[in-house]
Amino acid sequence: MSVGLADLASVIARVRESAQSPESRFWVALDQVISSAANVGLVLVAARFMTPNEAGYVAIAIAVTTVSIGLQRSAVLVPSLAAQRHVGKSAVPLRWARYSVPPASAVAGALAAVAFQISGGLQIAALAGIACIPLVLLQDFMRYRLLMMGSARRATVVDGAWLVFTASAFALLTMADMTTPGSAFLTWTLGAAISLFGLIGSGRSQAALPDASLRETWRLGRWSLADSALAGVVQLLPLFVAGIVLSPAVAGSYRVLQTSLVPLNYLNTVLATTMGLAAHELSNPSGLAALSRKVRHALPLMALAAVIVTTLGQATLAWFANLSLADNLVPAAAIALTGLIGAVTTPLSSAAIALGQQVFGAAIRLLSVIASVFTVYWGTTAATGARTLDPVGLTMVVAGSISLAGWAIGYQYGRRQTHKDFQRVGYAPVME
Repeated sequence: MSVGLADLASVIARVRESAQSPESRFWVALDQVISSAANVGLVLVAARFMTPNEAGYVAIAIAVTTVSIGLQRSAVLVPSLAAQRHVGKSAVPLRWARYSVPPASAVAGALAAVAFQISGGLQIAALAGIACIPLVLLQDFMRYRLLMMGSARRATVVDGAWLVFTASAFALLTMADMTTPGSAFLTWTLGAAISLFGLIGSGRSQAALPDASLRETWRLGRWSLADSALAGVVQLLPLFVAGIVLSPAVAGSYRVLQTSLVPLNYLNTVLATTMGLAAHELSNPSGLAALSRKVRHALPLMALAAVIVTTLGQATLAWFANLSLADNLVPAAAIALTGLIGAVTTPLSSAAIALGQQVFGAAIRLLSVIASVFTVYWGTTAATGARTLDPVGLTMVVAGSISLAGWAIGYQYGRRQTHKDFQRVGYAPVME
């Protein structure tokens, strides 16, 4: 009994030590979940209490905002993490926000305007959705800055306040029967503003780290930015196609059921962030061996998570939004398969990016865009009267498959190149 208690005490101590660590995976994971939960709540409220057209506005705003966040992360935030492999621990300086937030906001605003116009016109609610984007981008910039400064716990607390405010406001809106796209976007914006001020205040009280290297960040960021821009095309193309060639009912089903992938996207983001935060450890064979073990362990776990999340998520959403999965079997199957492919891709892409192989992302996305455009054209032509050849589902699966194959190659190439680099400087091999 005493040995068992000692072992238990040891485990508790290690968990407590991990929770107090600035780079604790627990706090990073929790913050990623909390920071995006407001978006899920917004989509769920729209699916339940708004008309299909109004819910479409919300879905478009969420999708375009996600793309704009991806652009900023790919150009500045994630590359600055990967650059720590060469320059050591550092943080993105605040002045960099002026170079990332305005361009990403402009691109996202233009995309949102086009998507809104396709879906029903630029109404006041649509303009309110576009106006939210710069604030959300600045909020995400400050969140990553805190994570790089070793303050994941503080970021979690601040974003927790954001979630509580947003959830409470959504509850009041539904009880007062005032759930419209405009009121929902206003709630979303006010919550993001609260979080932003808290993140700024928390950052000021932290010990300063050296500024991230702009040269190393841009050396990697130029490729990951191209990757993210092309990924945005691949992500939004099905959304545009759904609004043009599919019936409003099928298009709405896609927009609602795609929300089932949000928890899976959280897991993907957590995995990518933790691997990025550990990129500075890849300066020796032991670090590379640890990364390889993480990839091997993560692949089956992410696949299992994808199956569980999509199954439960789609069932829950269908019940909540009064959708029949039997009548939406093709959208549900396409989204589930896309989620599985994406989940298995994430460990490979995260590891490849941590190894500095961002150039693979741009090449992969370019092939995905070409294949997606061809698939949309072929699927739209062939799918006349044949729902089983739904162009939206085809595009999602084809793009995901290309991404999986490309990142698998990129990860293996990065491992081999890093091994060669270590051998050239005289490091002994380490068992993986």
